Amino acid sequence: MKILYCFPEADNPNHYGYNNIRSSLIELGHSIVDFDFLGMKDRFGKEGMVSELSSLMDRESPDIFLHGIVTDEIPLSFLDEVRDREDMRSVVFISDDDWRIYNHSLNWFGH
Repeated sequence: MKILYCFPEADNPNHYGYNNIRSSLIELGHSIVDFDFLGMKDRFGKEGMVSELSSLMDRESPDIFLHGIVTDEIPLSFLDEVRDREDMRSVVFISDDDWRIYNHSLNWFGH
């Protein structure tokens, strides 16, 4: 499967997600398309980052969109569009969430 790996520092080999999530997916035989949403947000702003992400999805046609949320970096309206696409599945990855589940993460379920 082709997985769009949308995580902070997605392509940084020193980041925990790279070593503990991304590398495991590769070992399982999946191909990975990296997207560092926080880096892209810093570079292009939130709207520009979402535009870059949307273009990447269209260009790469991944089977899975795997998003490791941090806060509200990707608008729920965009996640609704991703959820409603028939050509891929959307998966949210939530970790270390005990400090923000009620104020933040529950908003992502269903999108």
